Amino acid sequence: MKGRLGRENRESTTSLAHPRRGSNGLLPFCFSGLMGIASRWDQPIRAWRRQDVKLNTGLFLMLLHGIFPPISTPFYPDGNVYHKKLEHNVERYSRTPVAGLVVLGSTGEAVFLSDEERRAVLKTARTTAAPNKVLIAGTGIESAIETLRLTEYAAGLGYDIAMVRTPHYFRKQMLPTNLLAFYRFVADRSPLPVIIYNFPQATGYDIPAELVIELAEHPNLVGIK
Repeated sequence: MKGRLGRENRESTTSLAHPRRGSNGLLPFCFSGLMGIASRWDQPIRAWRRQDVKLNTGLFLMLLHGIFPPISTPFYPDGNVYHKKLEHNVERYSRTPVAGLVVLGSTGEAVFLSDEERRAVLKTARTTAAPNKVLIAGTGIESAIETLRLTEYAAGLGYDIAMVRTPHYFRKQMLPTNLLAFYRFVADRSPLPVIIYNFPQATGYDIPAELVIELAEHPNLVGIK
């Protein structure tokens, strides 16, 4: 299968994880290259499902450890999303010991999908995944409001975490004050805990460590990839 860039998309049927090099050092809550995340606490994740707990002064303490492969989005040759193949892939991942899945990350080619397609992919993955798998939804869009809308949709489907990439299109405006405002706007209103997604190789923007440290004070920002 080929993705929307025309490249061969082999991860959808052959790989169980997609190793990638992290661009961040050891920050307060940090993904490793194999999508593991440093935890704030040592409570089993299943006990901390969003629907099972009440936020106490905004704190959402949870465990995220293990392997979280970012799954690809399969396409037909005409460019439409191949949902049956996506179901097949998610079912296969669900039979492995991975802790969970990342849906609509860079490997999922989320930036090439319409809003309708993103929502459909999230729904297919959620309805197909085994109930014991932790699901992370890539919901970052340039607009903070659109990011929040997609995050709210993912929450309604039963996702556990939102992964929000750094906005980057107006790069000269990506000042610390503006990034703080963006992530605080989303985190203040998000029904899901939020992971910052920093991928400068793709966006051309590398969020400063000092800014991450400041954002880490927010109780609903729980990690960074």
